[in-house]
Amino acid sequence: MLEELGPKGLSVVGVTNYYGTFGTEKNLTPEQEYTRYADHIKEYKITWPVLFGPRTNNDNYGVSGIPHYVLIDRKGIVRKMSIGFSEPLHQQFRVEVEKLLAEK
Repeated sequence: MLEELGPKGLSVVGVTNYYGTFGTEKNLTPEQEYTRYADHIKEYKITWPVLFGPRTNNDNYGVSGIPHYVLIDRKGIVRKMSIGFSEPLHQQFRVEVEKLLAEK
């Protein structure tokens, strides 16, 4: 979606928390976990920024499930939030993104 809609103004930012795990690895330090994520980002060719923060961010921003999508318009107003992933949900979210990109 970013590749297609980026030129129209779509920006994506990924946000994650330090959990102390990655895949089957447990008890990782934040530095170790960050390294695993950095490798993952390269492997999957993730081209948008990914921010890492403390788990308290989930409570601070009302995150109750993963993935948690927040659609913010050009004025910085949160217009939609959704949790989880399915193809119908993805298509619905894309429609919302396209509507916002059409706004001036």
